[in-house]
Amino acid sequence: MQFTASGRHNRTFEIKGATGDVLATLDYPTWHAPRRAIITYGGTAWETVIRGFFRKGMDIKSGDQVIGSMRFAGFGRMKIEFADGRQYTFKRVGFLNGYMALITDSSQEIVKIRQVNRWAFFRFTFNIETDDNYREANDPALLLLLIFCINYLRAIAYTS
Repeated sequence: MQFTASGRHNRTFEIKGATGDVLATLDYPTWHAPRRAIITYGGTAWETVIRGFFRKGMDIKSGDQVIGSMRFAGFGRMKIEFADGRQYTFKRVGFLNGYMALITDSSQEIVKIRQVNRWAFFRFTFNIETDDNYREANDPALLLLLIFCINYLRAIAYTS
């Protein structure tokens, strides 16, 4: 399937389906908070919360329940694990004309994300292509979690 994610001022993002209707939103509570966000989808909300003494990871919460976790895995990669056992790696594929990809623990590439307007200043647009053989790849909340990961990886690169 094809999705489009668009953001304004790197603070609010929306994901739209093929018909152009908004499926889910990603909001950062403050202007520059790359580790804390709220994803709203279909009446439910996911929240990213910093975890641990050294603040190396983040939990994904739905209400008071932890439904998953994320951590930086070095070299521009993120590891995403859900409580139901799903595990993914999110990383850049390719060099010059590369894209970001979500890869399952069995090395299947199920989501491709390309930024359309790379040189735009306050607007960000991403084209998202998903593998229809994996039902979880079409979950708008998971796709916005990947946009969160892109912003997080960029924030790490800018502050390093």
